[in-house]
This record gives sequence, structure tokens and C-alpha cells, in this order.
Amino acid sequence: MNSRTYFKILGISPTKDEKVIRKAYHKKALKFHPDRNYNPSATDKFILINEAYEKLTLALEQAKKSRPTQHTHSNQRTKTQTTSKAYYKRKTTDQQQAKTAKEEFDEKLRKARERYENMKRREAAENEHYFKSITSGKKWKFYKVILVACSIVALLLFLDHFLPTHLDKAKIVSSNNEIAYGGMKEDIVTPIILNSGEKLWVRLDFMNSTYNRSEVYVDRSLFLKDIQYISAWTNHGWVSSYPDYSIVSTFPIVPLFLCIPLIAFFVRSKTIIFSLLFSISSHIMPFFLGVVLISNDRWLHLISLGLQ
Repeated sequence: MNSRTYFKILGISPTKDEKVIRKAYHKKALKFHPDRNYNPSATDKFILINEAYEKLTLALEQAKKSRPTQHTHSNQRTKTQTTSKAYYKRKTTDQQQAKTAKEEFDEKLRKARERYENMKRREAAENEHYFKSITSGKKWKFYKVILVACSIVALLLFLDHFLPTHLDKAKIVSSNNEIAYGGMKEDIVTPIILNSGEKLWVRLDFMNSTYNRSEVYVDRSLFLKDIQYISAWTNHGWVSSYPDYSIVSTFPIVPLFLCIPLIAFFVRSKTIIFSLLFSISSHIMPFFLGVVLISNDRWLHLISLGLQ
């Protein structure tokens, strides 16, 4: 068989990447392993898969080693290699003729099983090394800092949603009810800006009801001072609106997402799930946490415990 046939057996395109070949071999070998697949043809396929993997990896190794350093001895080396190949071929032919078909099949199966077990031990060692590398040293210390910070902010967001709010007066300094979009929680929303500099998206009918009335009341959360809803007194009584496109309107999505580092801590194991959660916690969560804290000056309210 040529190399293209071996690549076809493993179900991949021709490549020189050993990791790709090893991954394809592991997937196929796991599928047709005699201890897992009891189909009569599975054993033959398992042996064929191992032969393909052996030939391809051997070809890669030979390609790396076949780099001559002395040109003067090339003819002698070629002659020696040809003689060695001829001797090896003759010896292999004699051995194959001495074996029965059953013995040859058993030998191939034994080698295939041995190679598969070696592959499993190698992957287990690599997983162990990776697990230790991310659960120790600077990576683990940085993760624990993110874990504590995200857990505190998530807890405060949960508490703010259920604890009593306090009422503040505010003024609408800018609005444009000609701009209207479909909201996440409300049907149609329009932007307003308060004298505190905060921009809110409120219901369009709320804006129309409070036309020419700049004074409004905002209910703020206890710790992070998020606006839970905004209200105003009109000729027809009180009207109110949730601030759309905000953490309040999307609750509990943001605090739950901030709990990912905590979930990773309890899931901690040599699994792909932990690796994924750890990667999100270490690479994505710092930026997400930064956006949450910077917006609405939550970092300031966090430091002052809601007193500012």
C-alpha cells in the first residue's frame, strides 16, 4: 500500500503533522478495538489501522533522519543500505514463510493491541502533565484571583436583584424619541441620558408619557447602584420602565456567566470540560469582569461597599 491509502484508512488528508495522524489513529482504533467492537470484521480493521499508523509514523521518522552530512560517502552508504534492505527483505520473507497464517494474524493483533495501549499511556501522561501545569504555579494563582473577584461580583449582583432598593431623584438632560428599537425585555425602547451621565434605554411609551417632564425617580440597587427601574409622575399617575440593554434586564445571565470560574473549581479534574472552563476563566473572564466593573462605575461602588 502507498501512503495515500494509509491516510485514507485513517480518514484524513495527506499530512506531515504527527499530531493529526496520532489523533486520527486514536479515534479509529478506539472505534474498532476488539474489546469494544464485537463485529467480526472489527479485528481486521483494527490491525489495518495500526499498520497504517505504523507505516506513516515510520515514514515521518525516516524523513527526519535521512539528511546526509558527507557527500563523499554517499555511494558507499547507498550500497550498504541496498544490501541491508535486500537482506532484511529476504529474512522477512523466510520468517513469514515459516509462520502459519494463524500465527501471523495473532502476531499482528498482539502488536496492534500493544501499540494502542502505548498510545493510551502516552496520552494519559500528556493529560497528567497538562493538568499539573494549569493547577499549579502562576497560572493557578492568577485563576484563583479571577475566581475570587468573579464570585464576589456575581454574589453582589444576585443580592442587588433581591434586596430592597433606594429611591433617588434624577433629571433627563437628553432624549430622542425618534430613535426606537426592539428591546431585550421591552417591546420598543428609546435612549435617554440622566444628569448623572448614565444612558438608559426605556420604553417608548414611558418617554412619550413624560414628555416635557425632566424630573424622574430611579430605584438603585443596594451595593452596585444599578438602576432597577425608572419612574415619573404624570397626569395619569405613576409610569415606570426597566432600563433595557442592561444587566438588570438580562438577569441572571451576567451573574451566572461570572460563576464559570467557581464551576471550574468544583469540576476540577482531568477532563475536557475542566480544560474548557479553565481556559474561559483565564482568558475571557478577566476582560468580561473588567467591562462589568468599569461600566456604571461598579468598581467604585464595590470598593466603597455601596456607600459612594
